[in-house]
Amino acid sequence: MSWLFNLLSGLVAVLISAALLHFGGSAGAPPHDPPSAAAPNNTGLPDSTPAKDDASRQS
Repeated sequence: MSWLFNLLSGLVAVLISAALLHFGGSAGAPPHDPPSAAAPNNTGLPDSTPAKDDASRQS
């Protein structure tokens, strides 16, 4: 009977660990704010849609 209790308690521990990993771990941590759309693009990469001038230069 004790093996059944050990098995169930181990299963509960694994489920809790998986849930904490999935949902971020700390319940007291503030939520992460996604970057706003008004934030400047500092990646150094061009915008996804080229302007007409850029499109005409590409062959």
